[in-house]
Amino acid sequence: MAKETTKIVMQSMIALASAALGLVAALAWNDAIKETIKIILSGDESLASKYTYAIFATILAVVALPNGRPSGTNLIDFSFATKRSSLRD
Repeated sequence: MAKETTKIVMQSMIALASAALGLVAALAWNDAIKETIKIILSGDESLASKYTYAIFATILAVVALPNGRPSGTNLIDFSFATKRSSLRD
């Protein structure tokens, strides 16, 4: 039982650390893309540049993110939740 709990805690910690690193990477890309659009539009910080960025980010999210992993898989393994409930029975 203690090994099972340790495994669950480790899986949770790895998932949280991965999410945190993903957030850091996303914020870095966010800044880089914003600056690139600003340069392309000659330093323009108008509403048009904000819409350009929003459209680009949406296309990236729709096209790239779902294709980054095999279909039918979850980013986080929740199989431990079913194992835990079966231990109570």
